[in-house]
Amino acid sequence: HAAIRALGRLERRDVVTNLLPLLGSGSAETRELTAFAIAQAMRGERLPLDPAGTQVDGVLTALLDAIGSERDPSAIDGFARSVARLPFERADQVQRVDRVLGGNLAGRGSIAEAIRGAAAGLEVLARLHVKRAPVSERTIGQLRALASGRARLVGSPDAARDARLEGLRALIAARGLDEESLRV
Repeated sequence: HAAIRALGRLERRDVVTNLLPLLGSGSAETRELTAFAIAQAMRGERLPLDPAGTQVDGVLTALLDAIGSERDPSAIDGFARSVARLPFERADQVQRVDRVLGGNLAGRGSIAEAIRGAAAGLEVLARLHVKRAPVSERTIGQLRALASGRARLVGSPDAARDARLEGLRALIAARGLDEESLRV
């Protein structure tokens, strides 16, 4: 794990090719740590042979695929926050993340840990990229349902509370807080 962290801390995009295969690790902790390291490495300068910035698209696809196949609900949090931290250059990249994380709000079997992770990622996405593309109305509606307690969540009361709190944070960052959500 120390080597994965170290590669990320270099903040050099050329190390991402060494990290991508680790997204398929048998350990959820390793997968989550790898996603974080990839996002950190992507903070570096664009590669000289990538003037159009296509590496971001490739990394985005790899991380979104990893989120889609992740079975450990607690790992979704790290994946979602990591993918939201990528250095997006176009609105369509932000919108892709919005669709996947918004879909996770509705489609993860209402497991509170996974829902919390998706909401946490949406908070990061909105906070860092709201000027590039706003969070979709569909996702705002799902976050409102989550924050107000209308969304059905499966898990411990603490996990459900944390998921609702992350939903509220995401709503605030996305500038989607309405009177009803605020009142609850």
